[in-house]
Amino acid sequence: MFAHDRRPDAALRRAAQPPGRTGRGRGGVRGERPRRLAQRGGPPGGRRPGHPVPALPGRGPLLAALVADRIDRLTERGRELLAAPSAGDGLAEWLAAFVDHARANQGLGGAALLEAAEHEAGLDCAARIRAAAEELTARARRSDAVRPDVRADDLLDLALGIALATTADPAPDRAHRLLALALRGVRTAP
Repeated sequence: MFAHDRRPDAALRRAAQPPGRTGRGRGGVRGERPRRLAQRGGPPGGRRPGHPVPALPGRGPLLAALVADRIDRLTERGRELLAAPSAGDGLAEWLAAFVDHARANQGLGGAALLEAAEHEAGLDCAARIRAAAEELTARARRSDAVRPDVRADDLLDLALGIALATTADPAPDRAHRLLALALRGVRTAP
C-alpha cells in the first residue's frame, strides 16, 4: 500500500478520477500529460483543480501600456515646450527628446509591434507624435524662428534618421550634435 492511499481523502480523489486514470502519471493532475492539460486549459503546476487561475495580461497589453506611457511623456513635453520663451529653442529641445525616444525605443519599435500596441491600446502613436511636432513647428514658423518652408514631417524624418544612424553609439551626444547641425540649416538667420 502506498503512503498516499492511507490519507483519508485518497479514496475520494480516486473516486473523482475518470475511469482509466490512476493519478500516478506524468502531468501532475490526475495523470494527464502536459500537452493534454494545455489543450484543455487545465490548472498550472501548483494550482488545485477547481481553483480559478488569475488572469494576467499578455505581452501585447503590457507593451501597449509601455508604448502609450512613453508617447504620453513625449507629447506632454511638447505641450510644456509650447510655452517656452523661445519657439525655436522649444522645437529644438522637443526634437532632441524625440531623438532620445526613438533611440531608446528602437528595440520596441518595428511596424508590427507598434500596430499591435496601437490596436490594443486604441491609440495612434504616430499621429500623436506628428500632432505635437506640427504644433511646435507652426509656433516656430509664426515667430520666425525657422524658415517658412520647414514642415513638421520633414523634421521628424530628419530626427528619426539621426536616431537610427546613432543607435549603435552608446553616448547620446553624437545624436544631439548631428541634430544641432541639421537644425542650423532649418533656423532663420540670427
